[in-house]
Formats: sequence, C-alpha cells, structure tokens
Amino acid sequence: MVSGSILRGNPDRNSDLDIYVIHRQPFRRRIQKYFIGVPCELFLNNFAQVYQYFEQECKDNRPVTAHMLASGQVIRGAGDPELQELIHAAHGFLTRSPG
Repeated sequence: MVSGSILRGNPDRNSDLDIYVIHRQPFRRRIQKYFIGVPCELFLNNFAQVYQYFEQECKDNRPVTAHMLASGQVIRGAGDPELQELIHAAHGFLTRSPG
C-alpha cells in the first residue's frame, strides 16, 4: 500500500512516499530510503501489530496508521479479505473518540 502527501498530490519539501507492507511474519521494521531520488519511508508490519497501532494511536488521539491505511492505495493484495477487513477497521478508528 502507498500513502502520503506525494500520492495525494500535495507534497511539500519535507514529504516522503509512505510504503506500507502488511505481512504475516512475526516482525516489524521501519526503513527510510531514497528510490530514484524520491524519499520513501517503508513500514513493514504484520496484521496484529497494525491493530495494536490503531488502538494506541487512537488513545493518543493521533491515528496516523489508520489514516495511512484508510487513505492509501493498495498496490498488491487488494482481494485479500484480511486486508480489506484491516482497511475497514482503519476507517472505523478514524471516527472513534480518543481514549
């Protein structure tokens, strides 16, 4: 999945392309790289970790992960029911009250 201001068409000088890889392995990682001169931030997380981010960020009133997944564009795996459920949950977390 890709997300962020570059994808939305409103980048500024500090923007990067957010690439979210959701997998089924027991690890997570965050990497910052340049691809063909474009600053990118890669988020590699499994489904359980993403749900934990949803919960914690909702409590902190800063639903960054939910926003990225709700507004992003799926590049691969769009037909995966578990991914569709995760995106649906992301939309739900954006409407929840903090706490």
